[in-house]
Amino acid sequence: MTVTQTALDVQLPLAWFALDANAPLLVDHRAREGLTCGVRDGHLMLEQDAASEDLGAITAMPLSLGGSAHYNVANIAAAVIAAHVLGVKATQMRAVLARFGADPRDNPGRLQSLDLGGVRVLVDYAHNPDGLRGLLQLAKPAAGERLALLLGQAGNREDGEIRELAGVAAEFAPDRIVLKDMSGMLRGRTVGEVPALLREELLRRGLRDEKLVTCLDEYTAVRTLLAWARPGDTLVLPIHGKLERPKVDALLAAMQAQGWTPGAPLPVPG
Repeated sequence: MTVTQTALDVQLPLAWFALDANAPLLVDHRAREGLTCGVRDGHLMLEQDAASEDLGAITAMPLSLGGSAHYNVANIAAAVIAAHVLGVKATQMRAVLARFGADPRDNPGRLQSLDLGGVRVLVDYAHNPDGLRGLLQLAKPAAGERLALLLGQAGNREDGEIRELAGVAAEFAPDRIVLKDMSGMLRGRTVGEVPALLREELLRRGLRDEKLVTCLDEYTAVRTLLAWARPGDTLVLPIHGKLERPKVDALLAAMQAQGWTPGAPLPVPG
């Protein structure tokens, strides 16, 4: 029997997940004894036919950021189904979901939220338009508060994809965008080429020139935004460089440790 024939003969179980456990597709699937995972009355429910497991309140799961990170809730639901199929017990999943993400070391560089002297800082990877849109929806500040963004892209993307990323940023009308290169990810582009393309598209989409700053070094770009910030601001920092990420982590940790407030000098971690 060939490998292809073997693959065709395997009957894989089908499961569905959604933010709403009562979505018609999930209800219909359970009626046919199928496995689903979704949110009902604020709790994540793993269900099959008439059996159900309450995995806890979404707002109590650190990865959900109080329930506001809807895309992470969807990721959690998908992971729960995979874990269940692999034989992980509901009690284990419940315990992990209640704590995982509370420590920055759990998921470094992925949806980390900090308060630095009244400045909200979100650190994430967000390297494509959908990821950036989800992050900016989460970051959207209240009326009268400012939004700032660090923006870059790997050089091996097509010009149209780079422009699409700029278009997503423009949708949210940030008060400041610092454009950067990605260290080690120029991938055939010249230094400053990607930030120039992003800037061109942002201007074309109506952002004013005075809101755009180019700072090619990622770590220096982060410091530039932090120096600009004032209480009430939200800073969105997609960090990508392998060398820059630990430097940024050390900087933010030092700022937390010293109780930094906007306008004060930024520390220079050793």
